[in-house]
Amino acid sequence: TNTYNFKKGTVLYLKVTNVYNGKGEEYTISINAKEDSKWEQEYNDTKSTATTIDSKSEVYGNLYSVDDVDYYKYKVDVTGYYSLIFKSITAQGGMWNLSLYDSSLKELEYVMISNNTYTTNTYNFKKGTVLYLKVINSYNARGEEYTISINAKDDPKWEQEKDDSFRNADKLKYKADKSGNLYNTDDVDYYTYTAAKTSTLKAT
Repeated sequence: TNTYNFKKGTVLYLKVTNVYNGKGEEYTISINAKEDSKWEQEYNDTKSTATTIDSKSEVYGNLYSVDDVDYYKYKVDVTGYYSLIFKSITAQGGMWNLSLYDSSLKELEYVMISNNTYTTNTYNFKKGTVLYLKVINSYNARGEEYTISINAKDDPKWEQEKDDSFRNADKLKYKADKSGNLYNTDDVDYYTYTAAKTSTLKAT
């Protein structure tokens, strides 16, 4: 069968019927089960049941059917910047659709990928911010395995989202560099600087 990863205690049923001339023929049934805490646990088809991931570990998953949906939840655990890495393991011509959302399920990024590795845009939301990654089948990805990991860097010099308004502007300090990026085409970054004395000022 496909590889399944339902939570411990879940009950599954296997039904065997005759298709042609199977009367009286013998068969065996066995289960190949592996204890592995790195695997996603179904059902995680919604935001509220999302599998939790962090920057210190890698999680394995698959879409057990064409209708399966896998949600992952990342609570930002660094003050700096990070990206999510999706890597296919077994897909033979399969394709996935990936969507990254903020905590209100506003889409930040969407991509359709085939059997390769994809790294999201670089993000820098504040520590404690919750993001969601949704994985669905695009074409022939049923049963194919993948991994998700996070490349996170602690860097206090980075802007911290959301700084999309005057009110939430990132503070600049004299002779202290600040790094930043526009994570998508709608992103806006505001900065503020308070002069310590009456003088000329040049920003680079």
